[in-house]
Amino acid sequence: MVYREGATLEDYLKQGGGPTEEANPKEIYVVRANGSTDAAYVKVKPVQAGDTIVVPPKTEPKYRALSLWQSIAAVLGSVALTGASLAVIGR
Repeated sequence: MVYREGATLEDYLKQGGGPTEEANPKEIYVVRANGSTDAAYVKVKPVQAGDTIVVPPKTEPKYRALSLWQSIAAVLGSVALTGASLAVIGR
């Protein structure tokens, strides 16, 4: 897109069609023309000529909720079985 004096990050996003369903708008960052990156308060900072706006995709969590709960249930089941065994042996 062509640089426009005074245009905001939101203006450029709208001009580009806006973020897609797969985009993570909370993680937007700007690669500045000098090669540095800027992720803090980018929505209020001015966009400069040569900057690149990056809207990364959403990422899946590193764990799956079902497998996490299965692991927790297996551990709790083992603890309960051990406790029951000790209770029977202790009689």
